Amino acid sequence: MAVGLAAGRDLLQARNAAASAVSAAQMAATSIGRGDLSAAAREIAGADADLQRAESSLDRVEWAEAVPLIGEDIEAFRSAIEASRQLTAAADVIFGFMNDRPLLVDDGRFDPEVFASLRQTVTTARDHAGEAQRLLGSAPRPRLASLREPLDRLRTLSSSVFTGLDSARALSERLEPAVSGDAPFRVLLLIENEAELRATGGFFGFPTLVEINRGEIKLVRVDGFGALQVRDDVGRFIRVDAPSDYVTRYGSFLANTSLWVNVNLSPDFPTVAGVAGRLYEAAIGIRPDAVVRIDLTGVGYLLDAFGGVSAGGVPIGGDTLATDFIIDSYRRFPDNVEQSAYLVGVLRTVFRQVLTARDADGAALVAALRRAVAERRLAVVTGVPAIDSGLAAAGADGSILPGDPGDLNVIVQNFGANKMDLFTSETIDVDVSVAGCAVIGTVSVTITNGTPAWAAALPALYDDNEGRWWVNVYLPADAMVLSVTENGTAVPATQAREVGRPVLARLTTIAAGDSSVVAVRYQEVVSGTDYRVRVEPQPLIHPAMLRFNGSDGIVLATTATHTYMTDCKN
Repeated sequence: MAVGLAAGRDLLQARNAAASAVSAAQMAATSIGRGDLSAAAREIAGADADLQRAESSLDRVEWAEAVPLIGEDIEAFRSAIEASRQLTAAADVIFGFMNDRPLLVDDGRFDPEVFASLRQTVTTARDHAGEAQRLLGSAPRPRLASLREPLDRLRTLSSSVFTGLDSARALSERLEPAVSGDAPFRVLLLIENEAELRATGGFFGFPTLVEINRGEIKLVRVDGFGALQVRDDVGRFIRVDAPSDYVTRYGSFLANTSLWVNVNLSPDFPTVAGVAGRLYEAAIGIRPDAVVRIDLTGVGYLLDAFGGVSAGGVPIGGDTLATDFIIDSYRRFPDNVEQSAYLVGVLRTVFRQVLTARDADGAALVAALRRAVAERRLAVVTGVPAIDSGLAAAGADGSILPGDPGDLNVIVQNFGANKMDLFTSETIDVDVSVAGCAVIGTVSVTITNGTPAWAAALPALYDDNEGRWWVNVYLPADAMVLSVTENGTAVPATQAREVGRPVLARLTTIAAGDSSVVAVRYQEVVSGTDYRVRVEPQPLIHPAMLRFNGSDGIVLATTATHTYMTDCKN
């Protein structure tokens, strides 16, 4: 008994120290990701100290390693401590590279030596994370839940770190020939204007090709859709392959054709990126190595990290890029051709200034990238599984929620070919009731058309003050639809499945100054003692407000969750 108590005490001390080390390693990784190197240095040092304390505690019970059961717990914690040390070493390697503050891109060119150093840093850190995974994979599972919890956290952390570093290594290997040789890496950049909503964020304005070749980063071409709307021998838009659920929902809108303007009617960016890449290849004969989408609000976040960005001598403020700047361009250039030429000129000017900027705030730039990804304003897809797996793990691939129990997405699209989304507000109400293992949920979407009278001068397809929005509600994969109403009255709606999830769609027309409420009621069978609802945002100029069961509203800028307790006995 005394042996067990003594060993248990020291194991508990080791457990607490190891748990503290895991937390410190997680914080160090977060600090490195946001560019806060001083905090990362403190957290790495703290993790090292915690690991030493944990190891000292285990050394005091070395004599008990031969005791059945207790010995397995000690072995598990020795593996955990060494795995934590490997993860801390990975963070330390990355910290060392960043702390040297090497200039990776100078005057629009990659520095080959710095890039080679970065590749080696990523590879070394990835190897440390891989060793951590190996150690944890072979470690026995502790008997006590209090001892298992930090090991489970450590396994989750090591898996996440390894996936991210393995993806970064794969990307660096793909970029290496473009940086040091003559094998171009081409990026199709799709900039979205949220003034006219589409599923991923906004209308794609000017497909832009950026190329890295022999270390140089250059803007190769910027096209209006007219230049890409190629046709076949009989005058039809060229059609490219797309997933069957995409074609079923959007084929009638010519979404997978060289019409181009409806390619992002799907909210799932990996799907959209695949279609856009094939359309671009059909139009100009170049298949991009990566497809990137970013909305104007996201561009604004990034521009704020660069000092003094301007066009024609006029400063461009990141916080007004998606609103005042765009409105001013419509007013200054009523002619669409002239406005397009102006915006292309601004794009080229800003691109050049960003590439040659020497006073960029690195920490602010990292923070802006993280924010843009978290708000789904920026997404990247390469089509290379080893790279895209890391992007997906980081939430940077723009994929839609998988449809687990409680997963909800509300996607509103502008079908009026106007710029009313500059003035539109949206509120989402999620009301859930639980009875046993059955969940009844209602998702209500309130759209308010706040378009002022002067906005009639902005581009629009229809000469009226009415907005036309296509409201799509994506439900959990196994949910059953009970009803659809608009303003309290039962209405017909289109029901389909996309990316494995049921989706209800309703077209609503709203006059300026009015609102409309589209509500979808559904049922889902659950198991366990809680039901977690996740609501993922659609990137909007003015983020939606979200309320759970009548609670105070929150701004839906990033994915929100709410947990309901159940009395399910399954």
